[in-house]
Amino acid sequence: MKYVFICSIGIALAFVGIILLTIATGSLNSLYYVDLYKNAALFNPFWLKLSFVFILFGIGTKMGLAPVHFWLPDAHAEAPSPISALLSASLLNSAFLMILVVFGIMVAAGCSSYARLMLIVMGFLSLFITAVFVYHINNYKRMLAYSSIENMGILVIGTALGGAGMVAAMIHLVGHSLIKASFFLTSGNVLDLYGTKKIKNVTGLLKTDKMTGWLWVLSFIGIAALPPSVLFVSEFLIVKTLFMQGRFILCALFLLLLTIILYGIGKAVVSMAFSPVEKEPDGLASGVKLNWMMYAPQLVMLILAFVLGVYMPEQVSNLFAGAVVGF
Repeated sequence: MKYVFICSIGIALAFVGIILLTIATGSLNSLYYVDLYKNAALFNPFWLKLSFVFILFGIGTKMGLAPVHFWLPDAHAEAPSPISALLSASLLNSAFLMILVVFGIMVAAGCSSYARLMLIVMGFLSLFITAVFVYHINNYKRMLAYSSIENMGILVIGTALGGAGMVAAMIHLVGHSLIKASFFLTSGNVLDLYGTKKIKNVTGLLKTDKMTGWLWVLSFIGIAALPPSVLFVSEFLIVKTLFMQGRFILCALFLLLLTIILYGIGKAVVSMAFSPVEKEPDGLASGVKLNWMMYAPQLVMLILAFVLGVYMPEQVSNLFAGAVVGF
């Protein structure tokens, strides 16, 4: 209900933004993207900037960007794990693509500096919120939800930087979808085995179910952007772009926040996977057994994410490069 209520308000704000966008277009009388891009230079800058504010906050609600992220931790904590995987891998990305096309209009209209500033502010705020809450989290599904907020922040930071940062955002989009879906699906296995979402009540995961334990650890390695994760490539490109643009303070802040988040999630993952078994898990006590189909999707997604981190075919590289033309 919180998801429905908050996101409905977000969509209403986005609709107001679209109305303001029509005012900015003047006599164009069209909302086709081709027409908007072609005539963007003629738009009224005041109404266009105001429309971007409403659309960014409205669609940013669906995307899970701070400070309009409130629904995301609660919804992920309560949703079945496959639904959490779908929300994180598809819904958030779809919202990002909507923001991206409106950002393209801002760039074409010559208002890119205004839009980039807003994206950077919301991106770093998302990282900060995650760093604050993930450190003392006690629910592993909420932990993964805050990780999604962090990664949405990284997406908009890369978008705001442009150039190689924009390419990094596209790579991060794909990598996060694969790895976070694997992480959430594996959290479903953990819930089936232990019957709890509390981090402190999950012990000895590697000894309880070796396959689930290793999928849990590998998903953490992937989302933490440790080599050979494809997220290492995207985050390295963002750091490089920040450095090349002379944004040294932002670069240092970016690395600091990522390190805090890495430590917070890593502490929980290591505790769950490598600690000694304190008692027989509730799932095993009730006869729960996991079949191979509860491991296979995660394996496929992690293999793809790690292979792309080591070798990216030319066709895939061209696809990412082509997606950012004009930004």
